[in-house]
Amino acid sequence: MDAKQFAQALEAMNIRQLALEINYDPAWQQRQKALYAAVPYFEAMMSLDSLDDRYIADSGLSVVLYFLANAQQYRGDKARMIKAELKRRCDVASKKRRAA
Repeated sequence: MDAKQFAQALEAMNIRQLALEINYDPAWQQRQKALYAAVPYFEAMMSLDSLDDRYIADSGLSVVLYFLANAQQYRGDKARMIKAELKRRCDVASKKRRAA
């Protein structure tokens, strides 16, 4: 699967599926100890379908934003694409909330 096809596949995935893609990425597995601050948010993402879901007292949006803030050391082509998709979704959700 080339980069364009992978990006299109990411658009169709829910948050849990994106988290599974992260989990299968060797870059995540190799750096998981260095990404200790992102791990709780990653684990929370495993229980979310969308940014509108809730995880205990947090919104799905805040969980993903905290993951992105703490996953700066998660690098590589796949990581960039997944984080870009998560950021795109957060931007859309934030704009919708501001408009409401």
